[in-house]
Amino acid sequence: MMGINFKSKSGKSGVKALEKAINNYQKELSKENVRRMEQASIFVEGEAKRNIKKIKSKEGKLIDTGRMLNSITHEVDTKGNKVRGFVGTNVFYAKYQELGTQNIPPRPFLRPALLFNRKEVKEILKNGLNSATRKVDKK
Repeated sequence: MMGINFKSKSGKSGVKALEKAINNYQKELSKENVRRMEQASIFVEGEAKRNIKKIKSKEGKLIDTGRMLNSITHEVDTKGNKVRGFVGTNVFYAKYQELGTQNIPPRPFLRPALLFNRKEVKEILKNGLNSATRKVDKK
């Protein structure tokens, strides 16, 4: 009969050692996912702020007080195995700047922060998997 013989670095072998290794990997991956989502959210937040500054330099009107710029923030939320990052603002008029109105042209700053930087965000998140694997392998 053929089978797989798992042996940990500590010298323990068998199903218990394999279960422990899998649990360690899952815990480390979960921590790393939160860290990477935090990094990705900070990156998108920074891009949104840069977008506002670019629009201001073109039009000279988007930033009057700096309130909207300073209100942009991020949050990372975990529910079970899901990790989600949010970037936004609680300033009520931000949606009018982002989407426009009958009298205000759209000046998107949040959506492009993610849409034009998807590759970078994916790279930040992907590197979390590699990092978690390296950390578990060291143990």
